[in-house]
Amino acid sequence: MNDIHDEVKHRTDVVILKEDEQFGKRLAKAAFGLVVNDFRRYSESKGLNKDQQKFADMFGFVTLSETKRLFFDSLIWVFELHESEPTISFSYACEVLGRDARSFQQCTANALQNELIELVQTIEITCGKVSAKCAADKIAEFISLDRKVTQ
Repeated sequence: MNDIHDEVKHRTDVVILKEDEQFGKRLAKAAFGLVVNDFRRYSESKGLNKDQQKFADMFGFVTLSETKRLFFDSLIWVFELHESEPTISFSYACEVLGRDARSFQQCTANALQNELIELVQTIEITCGKVSAKCAADKIAEFISLDRKVTQ
């Protein structure tokens, strides 16, 4: 029983495809659609005043706006930066939808270099240097992270 549970937990994408190919396709399409929506909302929010994009909590710590947090979540999924395996991986979603994951990642990295640098900095602040290094190593396949964020 535990073996089946572990298989479902760690290889959900394969199980979904084997059990119900149509459900897997719908899930992949929905996940990809969420990424597109998050990217669009973030792009629209860039025109806002910087003070409107960040909020201070009751302790004075600056937190990300909901839009930017969702955008960062989408970047984490697209570049597969999760520390644990997501329910459906970006690579699997692209495979199911007939898209080239590497090309999408490369185009995204080229267009959003500053945001990816900021994401790695945010990961370092919230999760530590080890997690940030892992994220930076994966992103470095696409862009150089040597420069600072320009805003």
